[in-house]
Amino acid sequence: MASASKRAVNRLFGELERIQRYCLADVVQTGFLLLRFQLLRGALTSGYRQAALRLLRALTQDGQVDALLERCDRERLLLGTTRT
Repeated sequence: MASASKRAVNRLFGELERIQRYCLADVVQTGFLLLRFQLLRGALTSGYRQAALRLLRALTQDGQVDALLERCDRERLLLGTTRT
């Protein structure tokens, strides 16, 4: 019985870690979406790229969403290299 309980606890922790990763990824994507929305509204005319870079750097230093950042298209996220 103790072995079955241990497996159940391990399974629960695995699920909680999966949920945590999903939630963190969702928050990151929402943050970038909010920046893009502010750009489209005209509230971030020239500051979008700088704000996105700051967020990207902070997330990279934090390390909790590395898997998500590895899959993102950074050039597209930052609106290419020619945009100010």
